[in-house]
Amino acid sequence: MSARRLAAAFAVVLFLAGCAGIPSSGGVESGGGSVVPVDPLVPVAPVPGASDDPVTLTDNFIQACAAGVSGTFVAAQEYLTPAARQTWDPEAKVTVFGSGDFTPVWNETAQTVTYSLPVIATIDAAGIFTEVDPGAPQDISFAMTQDATGKWRISGIDSGIILAGAHFDDLFRPVEIAFASADGKVVVPDLRWVPRSNSATFAANALLGGPSAWLVDAVRTGIPVTAALSLQSVPITDGQAFVALDSGAGGNDAQRALAQLQFVKTLKQLPDVTSVEVTIGGLVVAEDGTVQLDDAPIPGTAAVAFVNGRLGSWDAPALTVVPPSVGALPAGANSPALSYDGKTVAFLIGSSTVVTTDALAGGTMALESAGDAPDAVMPVTVVYSGSDLTTPSFDWYGWVWTAERRGSGSLVALAPGAAPKAVSVPWLEGREVGAVRVSHDGARVAVLSREGGVWRLDVAGLIRDAKGVPLSVGQPLSVGLGVGPASHLVWVDGRTLAVLADGPAGSTPSLGISVVGGGTTVLSSSPDAVEIAARNLTSSIAVVTRQGEVFQRSTAGWSKVPLAGAVEGLAFSG
Repeated sequence: MSARRLAAAFAVVLFLAGCAGIPSSGGVESGGGSVVPVDPLVPVAPVPGASDDPVTLTDNFIQACAAGVSGTFVAAQEYLTPAARQTWDPEAKVTVFGSGDFTPVWNETAQTVTYSLPVIATIDAAGIFTEVDPGAPQDISFAMTQDATGKWRISGIDSGIILAGAHFDDLFRPVEIAFASADGKVVVPDLRWVPRSNSATFAANALLGGPSAWLVDAVRTGIPVTAALSLQSVPITDGQAFVALDSGAGGNDAQRALAQLQFVKTLKQLPDVTSVEVTIGGLVVAEDGTVQLDDAPIPGTAAVAFVNGRLGSWDAPALTVVPPSVGALPAGANSPALSYDGKTVAFLIGSSTVVTTDALAGGTMALESAGDAPDAVMPVTVVYSGSDLTTPSFDWYGWVWTAERRGSGSLVALAPGAAPKAVSVPWLEGREVGAVRVSHDGARVAVLSREGGVWRLDVAGLIRDAKGVPLSVGQPLSVGLGVGPASHLVWVDGRTLAVLADGPAGSTPSLGISVVGGGTTVLSSSPDAVEIAARNLTSSIAVVTRQGEVFQRSTAGWSKVPLAGAVEGLAFSG
């Protein structure tokens, strides 16, 4: 299926929600989980009535678009003047709007019907979701013309279609389109939104279309740009999806093997797919084990913790510390980070020095038997000295990341035994940096920054060589619109970020949960929360309060974790 044909089908399914006019309630939330496929309701296209007033005509036009399941929009075009039919492109853009009470306004003088809509997102033909800053409502207008017989027709219309957010989850599901990291070892997800009807075909076409522009230089794919579906669809029989590619999807053995794994990783997310067969030019591409594409590493269950002035570990419910012989934390120690192997800890001393220690590798002991705090200070290795640095964090290659908070236009990457590496990020120049976190797959970096007094969260491709050495950072994708002042950021899983707002003592900071390529949900955090940690999924999110207490997400909100000591810092691997 061509990109243009895909856009038309995508637009048609969106408009199925509008069969009774423009809905006026609900919001956009990220989907997920196993959902039994449901055939979409296909409305009957109304015929333009000879006596339809302009408002009735525009409502019926929306219904006619919903009925254009074939993607031809022939019925909808009956509502347009001949000239408007030549310029209207229903495939151009899908605009999603939030809840409210929307009454179309007929302006007799200008001869327009206008809807004023709080737009919250747009979706392009490839299923790429872009949040829109929820500011003033956007006007969507239809210019009307009355012919010599008195019939009204739409003579002016912007290309694209509109959809109420209330129906978004009903009609679409998120699918992580699978690409490979630069070294070809782990999956890097590129989230797209595909119709719940015929999801396999839409997801396969999204994979064939390649990575999103912001991610393209940071990932690999085994699928050449000339590849296409030879059957124009991906049929599913008894749980097996059949991906038939034409001969233009060839390549060497490694590329074909990678492509096969990408289709398997992508399509097996769908609830009705249990296996995938890929053919190229009629020949089956078998998985022979020569190419591996693993899921990104998940942090271990144990988090590094600063406890009563000592280095320790929290592996719920146990809270332990290193033996007294290791020594106490240096004065001013804060903001710990843990490597993926659980052996190395990085942290700040004050705000200007990043140090590391391997003390956790020697094991820990229960607080009850640890005795009094040692008099000696534990030895550490200084790996970087700066001015005012962000909290350090690890990537799974072993690099430690930080940045100067004051507009240097670069990130700092630190590797054992190597000189600090400045990774240029031109779009950060002049901004204040609040936090830096590399995704679990190592191919994306999230940056919390402030520009012109406004905080923003961006995600960009982290471009590396085949050995994992960071080279540069690509252009940003803006996510998490509306985040407030914050300096605490974690990856919750492969597609989700959590941002803890900064708040004064005694306050309850907000917690923003942002899906990369999806929407944002703002929750209340625990009172006096000052630090955030997460292992995998939102249920793993924990916050540390000013009083040294730890609260973890639960179905009821937040549950206090019983601890034997005061926690001054907490971080899972990453």
